[in-house]
Amino acid sequence: RPLTNIPRKKVPTTANGMQLLVDQSESMEPFRFDLIELVRAFKRTIGSNRVTVQTFRGLPDWGCGIALKCKDYIAPADRIPVVVVSDLGLASYKIFSSQPSLSEWKRFFYRFNKLRSHCVAVIPRDNLNEQLTSIKQIKVIPWSRRTLVSRLDYALSKSVNNEHPIEKTDSALMKRVENLNELGSMSNHAFELACICSLAIRIEPQLMRILRLELIPDAPVEAETELWFSELVEERASTGIVLKPYFRELLLRFLRRDQAKLESTYTIIKEFHCHSTPVLGLEERLTYLCLNGNTDDARLILRQLVATLIDPQRKGISMWASKALLRLPKDLLLLEETQMLTFGTAMRTGEMKVLENISGLNANNWQWLLPQKRMTELGVNLR
Repeated sequence: RPLTNIPRKKVPTTANGMQLLVDQSESMEPFRFDLIELVRAFKRTIGSNRVTVQTFRGLPDWGCGIALKCKDYIAPADRIPVVVVSDLGLASYKIFSSQPSLSEWKRFFYRFNKLRSHCVAVIPRDNLNEQLTSIKQIKVIPWSRRTLVSRLDYALSKSVNNEHPIEKTDSALMKRVENLNELGSMSNHAFELACICSLAIRIEPQLMRILRLELIPDAPVEAETELWFSELVEERASTGIVLKPYFRELLLRFLRRDQAKLESTYTIIKEFHCHSTPVLGLEERLTYLCLNGNTDDARLILRQLVATLIDPQRKGISMWASKALLRLPKDLLLLEETQMLTFGTAMRTGEMKVLENISGLNANNWQWLLPQKRMTELGVNLR
């Protein structure tokens, strides 16, 4: 008998190209450099001419592109796979002006079933919670240190047969211990990460990643986002975060209890900030010496700062000291050299807030710290 039907199996392929949708919302700022590397990995694996990259904020239906170049989202042709890299608006940090709901994402994913295109969502976390496993239109993959591009290919092949295996969720990561302050409401991994990061003045996303992988290898990637968008942060930007002085003081006390971890943390931070401004490394070293109990070296550095402060040729240090003195540990402010630096800084900048840390001030003994009087020549015409 002639062979009339040949059995075939549907296999996903990127031979015709692939569409990569990258979320650039504020909630994805901690992973900005990871997104760049992920796009490069796709282009190296599949081919730069086959990967179409579109960026969006919040939801692709709200527009793709940046500012004036923003345009409507255009779905790919039939059977073109789509990979979405986003947190799907599920960040538990409600500080963003516009955030899509999960139902809006489900409506967006539903269109790919009609187009017969395979879609995969990559989420920056180690485990899937109940909300993510409720998405049946596509396959959701947690994006962590162990996620490879080959795993995305495997997910695409599974989506052909409409198989959506549900991964187990770590219930411990979903629980939050309510307490009187923000520190008590953090998960254990996020709190431990905050302790080691508190030694740094400026915490960049790359530095946070290195500290987590080197010192807390069992901590999930969600610990980074939890710390990044927590109430402990005073200043937040795409380049890094700065902790509030009050919470930083508390976190440093916890870090002080583990001297071995303190040494490892300072070694990593020192190497990472070796090419930054010298005053940044100097402030972090003073904090480290205070936590380490090495007051002699701390006094020596403070004396050098006082000598630089009274030098009329070095005027810029007073502006830095007016901010750095508010961030130093309280124990360091008890040293006489620190109080001298505080008094001289206040006399030059007019920032009297730094003087609140000095008890029993006797300005008569520190007259030599006052700035030199300026002589101004005035022209006079005699008539």
